[in-house]
Amino acid sequence: AAAAPAAAPAAGAPPAGVSLAGSRWAAERRGHRGGVLPALDLAAHARLLGLVAALVGSGTVDGVHDVSDGGLGVALAEMACGSGVGFVVTGVSDHGALFGEGPSRVLVSVPAGALGGVLRSAADAGIAAQVLGTAGGDRLVVGGLLDVALADATAAWKGALPAALAPGTSRDAPST
Repeated sequence: AAAAPAAAPAAGAPPAGVSLAGSRWAAERRGHRGGVLPALDLAAHARLLGLVAALVGSGTVDGVHDVSDGGLGVALAEMACGSGVGFVVTGVSDHGALFGEGPSRVLVSVPAGALGGVLRSAADAGIAAQVLGTAGGDRLVVGGLLDVALADATAAWKGALPAALAPGTSRDAPST
């Protein structure tokens, strides 16, 4: 299967229409706060939603995930952990491109035989699309930026909420 996001391209530093403004990664790892979020183009967003609805309705795609909180990196990881299938992605230039956020972006997992049709449908809808890589294996790999075992990522993902709500954390409810 191949992964192809519709809407804003997924490579660049960060890509046009993508910003690190409001990014948790940028704030916690790089001390970057502030900035301006990209504007929402409602007409383009409506075209994207129509394309996604048509692809899902026809059974063309294996999976769909919005690229929002955490950008492309989090969307890829959540799809992998949720499905139990790793990936290898190339063409993501830096952490800004991996964790930048912007409106009207989705990630779709497409069977190899359907990829050409999906790309044509996106072009016909006026939506830019890009092949990012392949799904498969037991690792989450973004060339030059990330290489993590799927089992480790899944354990961290599944353990995040229980750990955050465990006794002794700052999120404990006050006792009465």
